[in-house]
Amino acid sequence: MILWATIGSGLILVGYYYYYFKALNQPIAPGEKMETEPVALLICVKNGIEEVRQNLSSWCEQEYPDYEVVIIDDHSTDGLCTYLQEMQDSYPHLSSYNAPVGIKDLPGKKAALQYGLQQIKKPWVLMTDADCRPATRFWIREMMDARTRPTSQCILGYSPLERTSALQSRWMAFETSWVALQYLGFARQREAYMGVGRNLLILRDVALAADLHPEMASGDDDFLVQAVDPKNIEVCFHQQAWTRTLAPESWASWWKRKTRHSQTALIYPGKIRLKLALISASLGIYYLGLITLLLTWHGWWTVMIWILCTLTVLPVRYPLIRKLEIPRYTWWWAEPLLVLAYGLVGLRMLFQSRKTWN
Repeated sequence: MILWATIGSGLILVGYYYYYFKALNQPIAPGEKMETEPVALLICVKNGIEEVRQNLSSWCEQEYPDYEVVIIDDHSTDGLCTYLQEMQDSYPHLSSYNAPVGIKDLPGKKAALQYGLQQIKKPWVLMTDADCRPATRFWIREMMDARTRPTSQCILGYSPLERTSALQSRWMAFETSWVALQYLGFARQREAYMGVGRNLLILRDVALAADLHPEMASGDDDFLVQAVDPKNIEVCFHQQAWTRTLAPESWASWWKRKTRHSQTALIYPGKIRLKLALISASLGIYYLGLITLLLTWHGWWTVMIWILCTLTVLPVRYPLIRKLEIPRYTWWWAEPLLVLAYGLVGLRMLFQSRKTWN
């Protein structure tokens, strides 16, 4: 029974690799050359003056002909408002707004985000977070160039974690890439269900009309994506279009972030929840099955199943390692740890508060 469950789950994982993940290795068909349109870069910040100081120049010195940087100060108490006013002399296309007092106690940053969208007049909005730095000066240009059809309404970007040689940092970077493989791969197959607010381009009018589920603190980026017809969503993971952010400083920080974000999955469309549950369950059954076979003196079966599955997915996995800068040699040990991490997150998220974002 255990043997066949392990083999079956391995085959399911192979199917996901070749249907969803392999799609990211396929070249994006060239589309129409879309005209250059104005875009606003929107960042909501709460007590993040140090991050803003570090990244402001990378936001304000982009190589794009018509863009503005809009920062929403969500009731910060660290002097952010004064600093932004001072910097507007250096960057005329920088605007800052103080979030209304009436939204101070609302859960999450969704109210600040909606307020920011209302201040923007440009047709496109590119979103990121205060702790994110564009990989290059061509970030905005590459994201806008990813629009290949007149019907394009949303572009999903990629935002890897900066990593160090520490195993903790490398695992967190891998886990971030694993999530990206899923949401980008699903989007390539016209089944988009989420994005990351660290790198997301969307039409302003579409974003304003989206139901962001204000009762939940997290998930604003996911609900923005779900407000768009999947046929009108494209992906961009060109390295010049990446944004980078530091990995959480501790396991506790990663745990807090992950459990908060995982709440959103509870109200994904049923079909998406089923497919995400299937890949997670298959991953768990596969590795737990291998461990069980090994502990019950079925070492030969363990080695043979692992080698066959690994060799089968390698033609898909190896190009993705290079394309998305997934930590080399980390996949072998980091993927099994996902089973433990996600299992614990799944238990904890049932009791996680949905009311704060910082």
